Amino acid sequence: AFVGMASTPSFDPQERYDPANGNRFLQNGQNTRDALTNMPQRPAIGPMPNSRPMLGTLGATTDAFGLYAGYIEYSHRLGGMWKGLNGKWNSLDWGGNGATGARSLATQAADDAHELGVAGFVVSGSINGYVGIKDLTQGNYGGAAEAGLNIGFGAGMVWGGPVGLVAGGIYFGVQDTIGWGNVMSSYTQFIQENPGWNPYGGYNGP
Repeated sequence: AFVGMASTPSFDPQERYDPANGNRFLQNGQNTRDALTNMPQRPAIGPMPNSRPMLGTLGATTDAFGLYAGYIEYSHRLGGMWKGLNGKWNSLDWGGNGATGARSLATQAADDAHELGVAGFVVSGSINGYVGIKDLTQGNYGGAAEAGLNIGFGAGMVWGGPVGLVAGGIYFGVQDTIGWGNVMSSYTQFIQENPGWNPYGGYNGP
């Protein structure tokens, strides 16, 4: 039943009506509004390791997918070389032989992995773009910056070579597990509890 209706409201089986002030009361005399206000609240859910809105499992999945795709690509073709079936690296100028297999096998595997990585980036980049624009319009500049970093590191994993792949792997690895926010909070807490500690020169306290 609703609270604060007109003088002739419908009755709830557990309520009685006081026409003097228009309030409803439970059978034990407690005001209905107060009873609802004082109801036990559901425990708050703690922060997720990944703070990105809307991404959750999908974001972590595309991150891992992009890392795996990059690994497959660079394990078959890297820096003007391709890896043969015998595990040896050969120049892209050479087409291969019976022991190495055809060069096209390695290059095709690398191309396929790259295309899969691009597809994963399109999914995660689109979601991060949407989230970033939404955060920006709502004044959440921190969230918009985070979305921009996600897009940047995601692109680096696809087009940044091995260095971009490793950097993106570290970035998303931390973000999708403990979260960069928790890392920074822990670091800030450590600095506050150890004011004499110098991150560039060790401990300078007493």
